[in-house]
Amino acid sequence: MKISIAKTALAVSAVLGATVCLQNVWAATAQNTVVNNIQVRGLNRVTRGAVLLALPIKPGDVVTQENVTRSMKQLYATGDFDDVKLSQDGGTLYVDVAERPTIAGVQFSGNSNISDDNLRPVIEQQGLKEGEPLNTQNLSQVQKSLEDFYHGAGMYQAQVKPVVTVLPRNRVNVKLEFSEGISAEIQQINIVGNKAFDDSTLLAQMQLRDDVPWWNFMSNQKYDVQKFHADLDALRSYYLNHGYLKFKIENTAVEMTPDKKGLYLTIVINEGEQYRVGKSTVQGNTLTYGEGLTSLLSLKEGSVYSQNEVTDNEKILKDYLGKYGYAYSEVKAVPTFDDKEHKVDLAFNVEPGSRVYVAQIQISGNDTTDDTVIRREMRQMDGTWLSNEALETSKTRLNRTGYFESVDVDMQRSGTTADVVTLDTKVKEQPTGAIQGAIGFGTDSGLLLSASVSQSNLFGWGTKGVISAYKNDYRKHMELAYTDPYFTVDNISLGGRVYLDRYYGDDDDVVDYDNRTIGMEINSGYPLAENWRVDYAVGYENSRITNTGRRFQQADLFWKKYSSDPDNRTATFNNYNLTFSLTHNALDRAVFPTDGNKQVLTAMATAPNSDNQYYKFTAETYHFYPFDIDHLWVFSVR
Repeated sequence: MKISIAKTALAVSAVLGATVCLQNVWAATAQNTVVNNIQVRGLNRVTRGAVLLALPIKPGDVVTQENVTRSMKQLYATGDFDDVKLSQDGGTLYVDVAERPTIAGVQFSGNSNISDDNLRPVIEQQGLKEGEPLNTQNLSQVQKSLEDFYHGAGMYQAQVKPVVTVLPRNRVNVKLEFSEGISAEIQQINIVGNKAFDDSTLLAQMQLRDDVPWWNFMSNQKYDVQKFHADLDALRSYYLNHGYLKFKIENTAVEMTPDKKGLYLTIVINEGEQYRVGKSTVQGNTLTYGEGLTSLLSLKEGSVYSQNEVTDNEKILKDYLGKYGYAYSEVKAVPTFDDKEHKVDLAFNVEPGSRVYVAQIQISGNDTTDDTVIRREMRQMDGTWLSNEALETSKTRLNRTGYFESVDVDMQRSGTTADVVTLDTKVKEQPTGAIQGAIGFGTDSGLLLSASVSQSNLFGWGTKGVISAYKNDYRKHMELAYTDPYFTVDNISLGGRVYLDRYYGDDDDVVDYDNRTIGMEINSGYPLAENWRVDYAVGYENSRITNTGRRFQQADLFWKKYSSDPDNRTATFNNYNLTFSLTHNALDRAVFPTDGNKQVLTAMATAPNSDNQYYKFTAETYHFYPFDIDHLWVFSVR
């Protein structure tokens, strides 16, 4: 406040001093002279028009003491000038100005604990910005604001020194030199007034610590004013979630040690009484959903009141209405306190608002993927009411395709009415194809060569195709596969694959035989529900086994039993495979899922007319558990 008064006094004294000088000028010359011409001298950056616009005296006006004083004040008020002088010679009014220097750059030095990006908004709020005129009188305020910012971060020893360097062409460079000192550490946190919970329980809710275990490398005892305010909110929430509805923070104090290296925090609280839940009802304009809304309430009478649980119930009711098109509904729990019994009745007031309809669904960002592929996964349709459940399902289904890195759906009002919206579906595509090749060497397999080309979004149609081959010393394999997940509009899939496999047993250091297998398979499937799907496959496989080495008794028994010509030691097997699989998929994404689960049950067997009879059952389950709200850390079980 003293700085502000000093600045004002300085500015006023400059104007008054200039006015007194002018009064002497007017006294020495003709008074009340008419101005015919105005000359502005000393301009460099500021234009003449800007000065004339701020100057209240115009050609044809009579110069008086009043409009001279007003001219001085208005020219100084522009913030462009350090000095202004007015003089008159006959009918010509001369305006002599000294422009404030332009800030060529602002640098920070010595700020190791706080980055430039965090400090720059502080100085820009005070007008200290590159390209702006420098007001040297504001530097003291900039200095104070920066030191206050450091104090808020717990560095009470911090000092700031502005250094101004004059440059050519009326420019300056401002350098802010910091001496940060030592961060103040919290010596002790005192909580006064707590009876229901001990200090350790309440301190566990806070980010700030007055004692950090040696093994906790992530924490420290440094003070931060923003964290302190967040800790106060955390204490308030903790008490509200344990029934203390009238909890108050009476006072807080931050006391500094004389050396400014330590802090003592004191929090004075008033717990009040613990309240329990009484009756929970739904009121307001419930339309035809009153019974359904009431059934969704999970608050039990007699249980300890929890603000989080009340908020969750508000959201559940709002989401229920949103499922039926009331996207802008409002649900607010209105408490009625019984201070004698320490109970609170909750009436959830419902204001559904207008039902919102979707006029159009627009799709953008799909440079490769066809619009049809996206629209067939949408459960929100054009021309129907807006359903938040359908929107979330649509986003999940699009993420499960594996075609997109991100999917966002924005609502925009359509026209002048609030009950009609346009949905802008923005997708960001990700690579869906792969070309792979490998070369390797193994002591048993020898030289390995493999190559494959796969695409899960072939030509942007949402179909899948794979061509692959590999070869080593004892095996060769080639395969071609193709699947259309939407062979029909009802999401009935159709696909197939053909393959050729040759195995050389003698090269694998086992029994001397060769196995040549040719196979094909046709598969199809359809959804049972949103997350359930059943798939079928029918395959044919022809295997020809030939002995290529010496004969031995066990092999002769095999050829005698399975070969039509035992002397040639060759057998052919024709098998017809039947496969059934049931899949439950509740993952949030197809590629790198972060939440949800997936189960696959598969049964495969040969048909009765096959040369070989066998069956196989497999069961797979996948679970993903995110540790944080942003799903950056995920635990998975398979």
